Amino acid sequence: MRNALIITFLLALGASLSAQNPGIHPSVDAAAEAEIKTLELKFAELIVRGDWDEYVKHLAPDYLHTRDNGQRHDKLWRVSVLRVVVSFLFRIPTQKPISDEERIGKPGKQEG
Repeated sequence: MRNALIITFLLALGASLSAQNPGIHPSVDAAAEAEIKTLELKFAELIVRGDWDEYVKHLAPDYLHTRDNGQRHDKLWRVSVLRVVVSFLFRIPTQKPISDEERIGKPGKQEG
């Protein structure tokens, strides 16, 4: 029950923060809509579980989060803010810090 409430909260938060242009009307594609909803639920579940390593794998290496005031932040900032908010609001323990390799999407150093 608690996880369902957290997921609902995160989905509502995402929907409320997304900018919308009233002059643009989306096309209706049920399959695409279902796929997006499934992905959003998967991402919300990763956030609820505090599985930041898995969450960050789904973000592009050059991911930028643009806020409503025009400020842009990179992947590390976005994930750091989510971690703090989720940990504070829901008392979910955070996992190990995200490494530079995970943050920028580069494979680790190879020996040899």
